[in-house]
Amino acid sequence: MTDSVEADTGRHANERIRGQLWRDGEAVDGFDIEAISDCLDADQDGTLIWADLECPTHETLSRVAAELDLDPFAVEDTVAAAERVKTVMYSGHTFVMVYAITLHDGESGEESTDDVAERAAGTAVRASPDGRARLFDLHRISIFVKQNVLITVRPTPDFDMDEVVRRWSESGAMQYGVGALVHGLLDVVVDGHFDAVQLLDDEIEDLEALLFEARAGPRAPAPYLRSAQGPRRAAARGPADAGGDRRYPAAPLRQPCTTRTRSPLLGSV
Repeated sequence: MTDSVEADTGRHANERIRGQLWRDGEAVDGFDIEAISDCLDADQDGTLIWADLECPTHETLSRVAAELDLDPFAVEDTVAAAERVKTVMYSGHTFVMVYAITLHDGESGEESTDDVAERAAGTAVRASPDGRARLFDLHRISIFVKQNVLITVRPTPDFDMDEVVRRWSESGAMQYGVGALVHGLLDVVVDGHFDAVQLLDDEIEDLEALLFEARAGPRAPAPYLRSAQGPRRAAARGPADAGGDRRYPAAPLRQPCTTRTRSPLLGSV
């Protein structure tokens, strides 16, 4: 895998570009972000390429967009301050935006003003509006799929892309085309959401145990109620900036559907 770091004196000083080229499922040398369109050829059977842009500069993103002729609206969504989860099919490529969730121990530590602002811009925010540490970090991932090319763009470095690469290797995804790579990436994202739901479920069970504990006083559960409801509301609310504003909407975690419907073939389900 090719891993290159490009120095930049602008806002994203930690820009990192890496990628991989596969032929017939085997990794080969030759990845070059400047010549990625050379591999964009339907006649090259078995050729697959992936590029990951971590904290890219405006110049880098514009260069890649011009190289692959990406739709300007999709590129604008990638750098927008607030954008929802979406999948859009353009004439020349498909654009997908998702938010990955990772858990942490809740110890945010001391952060400078610049660190807080950069985390807010990338949606990896650990401070909740009321000052308590968050249990979740959200990471925005923009995905461009064009023929046999997969481009991932991440505004923050905190999401573990190595885990995605490991999933690809374990499943042999590179043998089955770019769709298998997208599936492997989304599989890691969904696993993170399940972990978050499990953590919320554990918090609720702890709260129920406290509420029904016989020796607890009538007002004793109140602090625990606030501590358990905090992570749940934070996950539904999405990341906030340093001032506590809701700048980055995220879809709330929904309860499983329990409505009974009637199918003419299957009956009541």
